[in-house]
Amino acid sequence: MHADIQRVDKLLTEMQLVDLPYQGSAAREDLYQDICRLLFDTQLYQEIWSEPTLNHLEQLFENEKPSELFQVELEEIQRRATAVRDINDFFFGIADQETAVGDLCKSLSRVILPTENK
Repeated sequence: MHADIQRVDKLLTEMQLVDLPYQGSAAREDLYQDICRLLFDTQLYQEIWSEPTLNHLEQLFENEKPSELFQVELEEIQRRATAVRDINDFFFGIADQETAVGDLCKSLSRVILPTENK
């Protein structure tokens, strides 16, 4: 895994640990700024394929939106998170012997034609 992606994961975990007792604190703001800097300065978000990481980012930015300058990047994170979930669901469907063929075909269509199935 890319070292910067591991750093983002670590910062997201730290943010969860300080979230409730330190919401609004300088430490939390520093974590948030570090995450944004890592993601947006180098477009690191384009390299993330981890569903848990993308889910954390979606949740974080749903609660605390960065500057409107990053709207395109936020939309890309959401698209990427949806695509990764669809891909993971498809592969889970293959592995799960109880998945019906029709459901597997629908899942595959979401992976192949993501914008047409939303």
